[in-house]
Amino acid sequence: MPPAPHRKFDDIRKATFLASWKPKLKSSQNWIGFIISLIFLVLILKSVERKQFFEVIRNVKYWPILPALLVYFIGVYFRAVRWQILLQPIKDIPLTIQFKIITIGYMANNLLPLRAGEFYRAHLLGKKEDISRSAVFSSIVLERVFDGLAMLFFLAILSLILVAPFPGWVSVVAYFSFSFFLCLFLFFLLIVTSPAKFSSILEVMLKVVPSRFRQSARNLSHNALTGLESLKGWKVIIKVLIISIITWLFEASMYYFLFYSFTFHVEYLGAVLLVTLVNLGIMIPSSPGYVGTFEFFCTHTLAIFSVSETVAFSYSILLHFILFLPITLVGLYHFWSLGLTPEEQNPQFEEQDID
Repeated sequence: MPPAPHRKFDDIRKATFLASWKPKLKSSQNWIGFIISLIFLVLILKSVERKQFFEVIRNVKYWPILPALLVYFIGVYFRAVRWQILLQPIKDIPLTIQFKIITIGYMANNLLPLRAGEFYRAHLLGKKEDISRSAVFSSIVLERVFDGLAMLFFLAILSLILVAPFPGWVSVVAYFSFSFFLCLFLFFLLIVTSPAKFSSILEVMLKVVPSRFRQSARNLSHNALTGLESLKGWKVIIKVLIISIITWLFEASMYYFLFYSFTFHVEYLGAVLLVTLVNLGIMIPSSPGYVGTFEFFCTHTLAIFSVSETVAFSYSILLHFILFLPITLVGLYHFWSLGLTPEEQNPQFEEQDID
């Protein structure tokens, strides 16, 4: 009996999705990510007592998981609202579409190397809405800049409020993040408010590009610039920054609810510091799903509040699992429900990206 047509189409979709990312799994950069993850895991496991770890896991309370997931997905909803605002100058896109594609991006980040979810988000939305994917990708980079600015805001406030002194590594993370995100934000602001200067700089840079690729590179750059159009109005900048802060406060609430799964207690401001330092820490390249770096920074941040390393590591495992599995399953569901053709699944540049 021949297979049903929809089953056959599903098999083609799955094969195409996996095949399109297969080369990425073999690159040396991916192996470097896995090695970095392994190093961070070894560093943190050295101080974990195995018997105590299993004892702590056995006594975990599971009721806080439900409210934790609720506030987490509210935060994801606010991410969709923010992305809709950032893309408003390009196209007014339904919030439901953006929510679905954000979950697909999270799923891809968890399962594929090199933060492939960010590229896949740009590819899918560009395909579905017939807009430049380089412009969409610019808006995603801008999202990350606002995330960084929100977390720097948290660090500045918490440094004034919290009694516990910050260890030296927190200062290193803070200074690096401040320099990186502020410079990136100012750079984007400059090229949006001074397009003539940007064009002049671009033309100088394009001199090193072979002549046959120069026009395509020029068009690609200008298309990417349209993804930053939202920076032209200060009201929009402030609005997006406020939404970014609200988004991260919801995610901090998730971290806070999961404190109740364990015997230790840390105040809500501690959860805000935790979500800030963990997400700044996982900027370090690592394996898919941020394995190793996530546990390392989570454990060391909780140590600021006198939580033992074994208990903190146990908490990081539960937290990471809750952050990983539900959004991955939701992303997979939305991926299949969008009914993508094999061509729509395969990321590649097309005329709309370079014309």
